[in-house]
Amino acid sequence: MADEKLGILDLKLDIDNERVVDVEMQVSNEHNIKERSSTYLSKLAAEQLKAKQNYKELKKIITINILKYNYLERNSYHSIARMKYENTKPIEFVDMGI
Repeated sequence: MADEKLGILDLKLDIDNERVVDVEMQVSNEHNIKERSSTYLSKLAAEQLKAKQNYKELKKIITINILKYNYLERNSYHSIARMKYENTKPIEFVDMGI
């Protein structure tokens, strides 16, 4: 589409036909890494599906952000994020299958 934002992945890896990895590298903080990562994750999911294809056939998507700035303001180089529904059991996470 002509009016869609052009999103270019820095590095896209297809691993063992079951997983897709998006590696993003940023030197400067443009204050949009959360939105950028969500957009690229969605694009990787959408481009996998063909008409009438089952959503369960989606490959798992892993996003890796290599940043020159401290986005999470932590002393750790490695962080894992998962989606969780509010007002549910403390350990109940959403398995998006992606």
